[in-house]
Amino acid sequence: MAKEKQKVVELEEKQKVVELEEKQKAVEVAQQREREFELEKLKIQLEMQKLSQTSVVNQQLENPKLEL
Repeated sequence: MAKEKQKVVELEEKQKVVELEEKQKAVEVAQQREREFELEKLKIQLEMQKLSQTSVVNQQLENPKLEL
């Protein structure tokens, strides 16, 4: 009887370990997605800056009296 109870406890502990590992993996995936999202956001911001600078340069070329 005690051995059966011990086996049940061991199985429950193994199940908890598996669940914790799955949760950890889910957290890692979520963190990776967040990093990818932030990188994409930075790329968009950089592209917007480039477009904005291009617009200013084009305006200067059209009207040389304007300054940066």
